[in-house]
Amino acid sequence: MSTFAQTGAAGSGNNSRMGYYRFMMYGEQTPRPIREIAEMPTTPNQGVGAFAGDANNRAPQPTTVTGSTFKFRLYANLAPIGWLGLGGASSVWACVVDKKEQATPFQWAGEYLFENDGSNHFLTWSALAGYPVACNAWAYANTWILTSDPVLKAIKSDQVLSRYSPDSPWLYANSDYEWLNVHAESTD
Repeated sequence: MSTFAQTGAAGSGNNSRMGYYRFMMYGEQTPRPIREIAEMPTTPNQGVGAFAGDANNRAPQPTTVTGSTFKFRLYANLAPIGWLGLGGASSVWACVVDKKEQATPFQWAGEYLFENDGSNHFLTWSALAGYPVACNAWAYANTWILTSDPVLKAIKSDQVLSRYSPDSPWLYANSDYEWLNVHAESTD
């Protein structure tokens, strides 16, 4: 039996799982605690705190948008659950809202989704736990595509718009959560 198996079997809690992770990732034979990984949040950010992420959008900001203004209606398992709106700290975090009037208006600007409410923000996702979706300045904007499923997919991360739980209104760019179907409904 290897040192890993003996230590892992005798270990308990996060340390044995973290040892397994270190063994699988780095080929180390002796697991050891990895505090920074063991202390990561187990639930995603829930519309609190400041946006966190790299401002790595160096492209020139689009000066024109295309098509009409629309709002996204959200579906889980083909049943409507509400609309894509904004809430939480500073009202920048994407969440499910009940009424179309509360939903955030968007327009396409190339592969970017422009928040058409006078804020000059674009749809993006944050590096916080769970990769919550938010609207932020151009420097943080991420590209999106509406697939034929139809799901809204973040191109850079290859993750879809999702929700962590039906009990939480917050939305994420995380394919490990429950995928949401979207339908763009014109506001014109």
